[in-house]
Amino acid sequence: MYAYSFPIFFRHANVLLPIEFAILLLILTGGLWFFTPSPQSEEGLQRIENSFLKAAWCGMKPLWLIFWPFYLFLHGILFYLDGVVKSGQFTVSSWDMAHFMLFTPIAIWAICVWRCSVNCSDKIWGVLARLGVASVFLEYLIKLYLRIDLPRIYFQCEEAMLNYSSCF
Repeated sequence: MYAYSFPIFFRHANVLLPIEFAILLLILTGGLWFFTPSPQSEEGLQRIENSFLKAAWCGMKPLWLIFWPFYLFLHGILFYLDGVVKSGQFTVSSWDMAHFMLFTPIAIWAICVWRCSVNCSDKIWGVLARLGVASVFLEYLIKLYLRIDLPRIYFQCEEAMLNYSSCF
């Protein structure tokens, strides 16, 4: 997911240096540590038997059960999308549409993870899960920036297979 966009962002955008990005990431982690509540025991979870999604939305499921399946699935999809864009087999408009379609499930997943972050064994897991959610939205912002300001570099518009006019 980050393997293709971060090098282009740091090399061509000239917005942040990697060290400045690392400092901002540490500040974000500290803020998340401060605002993440302490974990509660799993005995205190109320049971919502009807629906897994409703229980996740209400923050009644264990954090690992909400975070890991979608996080790995999402990163697999985004890694695939970046790979086909890098190879020139995907149009820019198709890439836009795929990211747009993924945004709503990502937003719902982010809310569920945020609410379930107290349902873990240690506070660090809740902080890291929230940091993972923030990193997904950060990646979306970086890709949006690259799509708007650096499309020729990100989408390799000089390739013959890609429609050159769709990069603008």
